[in-house]
Amino acid sequence: MSETQNKLLKAAISLAAAGVVFFLPFASWGIQLSPIEIRVIAMFVMAALFWILEPIPIWTTSVMVITLSLLCVSNGSLSFLMPERYDKAAVSSILDDAIGKGINPEIVGKLKENVENRLNKKTKLDAEEVRMTLGFQLMDAYEKIDLNAQELSREGKTEEAAGQESIAAQLKTAAGRLYSKEITSRIQGLQFVNTMQQKSTMATFADPIIMLFLGGFFLAAAATKYRLDMNLAKVLLKPFGTNPKFVLLGLMSVTALFSMFMSNTATACRRCWPCSLRKTKAAPPLPWPSPSPPTSAALERLSARPPTQSR
Repeated sequence: MSETQNKLLKAAISLAAAGVVFFLPFASWGIQLSPIEIRVIAMFVMAALFWILEPIPIWTTSVMVITLSLLCVSNGSLSFLMPERYDKAAVSSILDDAIGKGINPEIVGKLKENVENRLNKKTKLDAEEVRMTLGFQLMDAYEKIDLNAQELSREGKTEEAAGQESIAAQLKTAAGRLYSKEITSRIQGLQFVNTMQQKSTMATFADPIIMLFLGGFFLAAAATKYRLDMNLAKVLLKPFGTNPKFVLLGLMSVTALFSMFMSNTATACRRCWPCSLRKTKAAPPLPWPSPSPPTSAALERLSARPPTQSR
């Protein structure tokens, strides 16, 4: 199997595992998870396997996770992936019961539209946030209708002003009903799905730690491609001679120097080892090609060779 096929197989295994997790019947097992939570778990499984198996570079996996978070679990997700953050029908029913009957349907419809727009803009939804939003919209509508009633009264339109005052009073009473025991229990029984904020998701691209790691990965890749790490190691190890003690000291110093601009010190060590082996005197080669067994003639030549002086 070629290297490309091996990487494709690892990527397929990772994606298949994430797909299996995504379609697991959590509800039948008694585990109540929202669609956002299931997506996050599937993304975590995929990212963990990508980091372990490395079908693509690790930094690419990190960027892919951020992009998927932006497209799948944020408030800026794709339209067909955007979940319902709350039960709109239940909130509408609560508002109808709080207001009661006798109000122009156009006023109630406009009120429901304002409540929906307001809730959709909220960063985090909970029962108290829904109650405050309903109360704010009811009081806002009450103030507008009450001002309209006062203007009609000044214009001498007594009957119309009385009708507007009646509607305003009913809206004010509805705002007070939101704190009744019955409606409070219904509001607290609502289920909410909170998504990640698009701004906070995009902000991870500019996080200082992410920039530090990405910069280190880019520098390490560039140094490896143009053999800059090997050339620097050979130049910097040259003053330390061939004594193993000093070569080891030089290797540690060069590694420490490389770690200042390479995010992974293991990469620097791996790049330095070939240079350190070149600086030390290698042992004489075996008289037979490994791993073939030695022949009798090869053993005779090896025994006739003078012993190597210890360093």
